[in-house]
Amino acid sequence: MGTQPNIPSYIEAFLFSSWKGRAVLAVGAGLLSCFLSLSPLLHPLLGLIFSSMALLPVFLSGFTLGVGGVMISAVTICFIDGLRGNIFIPLITMSFIVAAVRQSLLVRKVKGTVFFYPEGRFVVFLLIMGLVFLGGLVMGIKIFFLKSLSVSHQVDLMSFEELIFFYVQEFLKNASLQSQLSKEGISFIVNYGLSFLLISWILTLFINAMIALSLLKRTNFGLRPPFQMGNMMLPVWYPFLLVGSVGMIFMGGDISYLGKNASLLVIMGFVFQGCSLAHLVIQKWFKKQVVHQRIAFGFFYGSMIIMLPWFLGVAGLGILDHFMNLKERVLT
Repeated sequence: MGTQPNIPSYIEAFLFSSWKGRAVLAVGAGLLSCFLSLSPLLHPLLGLIFSSMALLPVFLSGFTLGVGGVMISAVTICFIDGLRGNIFIPLITMSFIVAAVRQSLLVRKVKGTVFFYPEGRFVVFLLIMGLVFLGGLVMGIKIFFLKSLSVSHQVDLMSFEELIFFYVQEFLKNASLQSQLSKEGISFIVNYGLSFLLISWILTLFINAMIALSLLKRTNFGLRPPFQMGNMMLPVWYPFLLVGSVGMIFMGGDISYLGKNASLLVIMGFVFQGCSLAHLVIQKWFKKQVVHQRIAFGFFYGSMIIMLPWFLGVAGLGILDHFMNLKERVLT
């Protein structure tokens, strides 16, 4: 995997060979993650940057100590957040991360060659977890909590979408922002806000996992090699997920709401594959020109942040690559 950092042998033996040392590392990763998540309280601007990396120690724990290590880090975080009265969100988050680390560490051997879990499958796994969470949240609240929430708020709510509309209206009213948003803006938040939250969360997981593996690349402690964006390839069956989610839109009610949000999540898979194609093109154009490559990558991803509709263009590239194998043409 790389060269080992200059750590005294007795410290290395304690931290990585004994169960006590591994437990210390895992608990320490959990504590560091909690500290980073609270950093905005110490400094708003720098804290925002550090808090975005709050999951990095947990992934480092998982990619060096395995599933057992990431579970100890996750339990540490849930315990501390539980003491603060906030257990549901950390529990869901840590469950996602433990499952993601376990999946990414899967390997198979073919004729003596070891193949690690591919980048594309890892992205699809994250997206499917998002879809499962989305479906469970929408249908769970509709079936088990909608009536009680209607009674508690003294309103007649007939669907999950109406519940979201009610909460958005209440938030905007309390924040005195209702007059600053048009009806179209409010409708967009109601219809697609949940999927954008999940997409941002999945991106956070993937970026933190990539950074963790990159940091471990030059050490002997990483349990798998880093993800390579240029190798991103979705499974052959992936387009059927998009067809199914789009089909749900025409079924009406909360199934339609679920289909709209699920479609955006599924499209993100093609965005990843489009980015993968862009990586290969940029690397070919600026071969052995690392500085130019970084500038091109910065411009490419910066344009996606500034112009959100460009995501659909990149998704289109991903769809074309999926069906026409454009990467093979780039590489030849």
